Amino acid sequence: MTDNKIAEKNTAAESFRHENLRRRSRYTAVFVTLAIAFFIIIVVNINSGNVNIPISRIFEILFTKSGDAKEVDIIWRIRLPRILMAAMLGGALSLSGFLLQTFFENIMVKATTIFAPDEIPRTKGPAMGFSKKV
Repeated sequence: MTDNKIAEKNTAAESFRHENLRRRSRYTAVFVTLAIAFFIIIVVNINSGNVNIPISRIFEILFTKSGDAKEVDIIWRIRLPRILMAAMLGGALSLSGFLLQTFFENIMVKATTIFAPDEIPRTKGPAMGFSKKV
């Protein structure tokens, strides 16, 4: 191999590594942000209800399972299972919707339908009209 081909190969490999690292760090940042938001939503939802439980006591009950027996029962037997089941149901619905759209090959949900410049122009019109209608 000549020096130019080796240099081009190294540049392409470095570019790939750099793009892969950027993508991984972006995915990690999104995942961490969503996990923090989910935890905050759990605490806010546990706090809401007929029995007002302070946030400091919520953390104490969640992490040590100690405190007033009535509050521990309310959190662990009523509010937390309800919140976790709602989260699981939402995840299951989103997964089933994704699988159905993939199975039926719905053109309206492709990532390339509206945003890609090389896509067939006639797919952009119906997508825009559909999104306006919704």
